[in-house]
Amino acid sequence: MIFISHNSKDKPIVEPIAAALAEMYGYTNVFYDSWSIRPGDGIIDKMNEGLEKCEFFFFFISHNSLTSEMVKMEWQNALMRKAKTGIRFIPIRVDNSVLPAIILQMLYLDLFTYGPETVTRQMIDVIDGNAIKPVKKESNLVVYREFLENGTRERYTCSAKYYYEPITFFAVITLYKEDDIKERKCPYEGMYMGGFNKDVPSPNLNAIAFSIGRGITPSLPFVFEVAVKEKKCDMIGIKILHKQGEEMYVPVELVNKNTL
Repeated sequence: MIFISHNSKDKPIVEPIAAALAEMYGYTNVFYDSWSIRPGDGIIDKMNEGLEKCEFFFFFISHNSLTSEMVKMEWQNALMRKAKTGIRFIPIRVDNSVLPAIILQMLYLDLFTYGPETVTRQMIDVIDGNAIKPVKKESNLVVYREFLENGTRERYTCSAKYYYEPITFFAVITLYKEDDIKERKCPYEGMYMGGFNKDVPSPNLNAIAFSIGRGITPSLPFVFEVAVKEKKCDMIGIKILHKQGEEMYVPVELVNKNTL
């Protein structure tokens, strides 16, 4: 039995992973409340039944799960069973919450860093008894560029590939100077923040920043545009950077949707 321990607030992230495991190993072999507990069932009884049959206990650790008394009961009982029967207890880091001290020494799967596709593959490796291969961090973001008005305007559609992206701060790196810029806007947003910074990240390269007060998802992207007075270079934006922390910016995959 594969036991999926999580908080209901994390279902948008956890449920696709649970469903993928159920498709591979069978729904009766994956304990997940959406299909393992039916109306009228005793929740505690069903949870105990799942834990008694459990061979692999995957604990999705997030702020939501760490503040849930029900989830706390699940993972603490699973730890006791690990000590007695040797079940596999695998923590999965969902956000930047601090892991409980009692499981800090355990190796964990890092959904927060690598995304659900990689972690699902790693969970399958654990279940099948295979070695977990080193993975390259998968980017959750992609930017689609459209060339408009004979190349004097570029529209950027920033989309999350897999899951919710909370930080929505992007910078268009360009050779154009501030006086060259005709317009910068976010056509579908009521309000946004932005600015122009010189010599970033190196001399003669400038950054046009865009930021909004919401996150983005695969179905709710962030769109912004930059227009110049006259065309001086082949492209307005050389690359797009995404802010991932204090003074930490990383390039985002940039895909051209049309040609000049």
